[in-house]
Amino acid sequence: VDNGIGAKAAGIYCMGGAERVSRLDFAETVAKHCGLEMTCAKGVARSSLPNPGPVASPPDISMDSSKLEEAVGIKMLGLS
Repeated sequence: VDNGIGAKAAGIYCMGGAERVSRLDFAETVAKHCGLEMTCAKGVARSSLPNPGPVASPPDISMDSSKLEEAVGIKMLGLS
């Protein structure tokens, strides 16, 4: 990460928004931004799916961006 003033920082940084959102909330925001209708998407409980898929995915996939925010001196924005 280059913080813009020439200082470099190494490591792993997560980048997420200012608040936690569901996958459906994220999809709705992207669709709205792109001028698309959400008629083809609906929220369902993952536990209601007969086969949730070959890869385990935690219910909460939010990321803590505080390390990145501190390194670059910028607060992450939310979806709204």
